Amino acid sequence: MGDRKNESRVIKMSANAEERGHANEGGASELYQLGSMAAGFLAFMFRYKWGPWICMLFYLMSLANMRLENKFQQIFTSLGIVVISFVTVYVTPNRPPMPPPTVDVDEALDE
Repeated sequence: MGDRKNESRVIKMSANAEERGHANEGGASELYQLGSMAAGFLAFMFRYKWGPWICMLFYLMSLANMRLENKFQQIFTSLGIVVISFVTVYVTPNRPPMPPPTVDVDEALDE
């Protein structure tokens, strides 16, 4: 059942998560980051105008719920997604509409 010689190294589990010191370690924050990434993807790929704003809202909510213990990579990644979504929607020129396919009616009827 374990090494009885080193019982001081065994970490006992307690019923209360707050006693362990890591209750709810960023669960809400990571959910908001996922929402921010999804909204940023919609803004980047489909150029929805509401995408960057929802992306920024989710980013700010994830910052409010995040503990700042070595999570700077997640902070800057999410900030980069927000910036890219705003640049894509508001700074880059609009794509020209795709022209409809041209079909010569006379040639189509002859075949």
